Amino acid sequence: MSICGCPSGYTIDSFNGICYENCASGEYYDYESQFCFSCPGGASCCTYTNNVIRICGCPSGQSIDQVNQICYDTCDVNSYYDTFSLACLTCIPWASVCSSTTNGVSTSGCCCNSGFTLDDSGNYCRRSCSRAQYFDLDSGSCLSCPRYALTCNEF
Repeated sequence: MSICGCPSGYTIDSFNGICYENCASGEYYDYESQFCFSCPGGASCCTYTNNVIRICGCPSGQSIDQVNQICYDTCDVNSYYDTFSLACLTCIPWASVCSSTTNGVSTSGCCCNSGFTLDDSGNYCRRSCSRAQYFDLDSGSCLSCPRYALTCNEF
């Protein structure tokens, strides 16, 4: 038996051949149990297909973590959401948030600003200075070495 239509406020469950009452906002319909369940992670909207729940919307001020399928508070300026620690991380001085996409999944991190490169320790971004200069982390610029010095290092 197949159903051609349902009354207002109901949707066709073609898997079970029944009409079910529409789920409330922030809920999804589980075809196996035939019940509505809350979307995970505080999502305002989600879908359930082939036993996979996908978040399609989050409350205002939050964003979707596509990897972990949860909502998270939108990060501050010069911070990015880390899908491993599930937290916002702040970029080091002279770096900005950058993004890349691999296999359709967008990830963010920090990249040194134009004209800066990551130092060998990986702790900060720095400029390449001439031989008679050193990089000043506070100002982000190359400063002249003291008088009569041929080379110098950061202080």
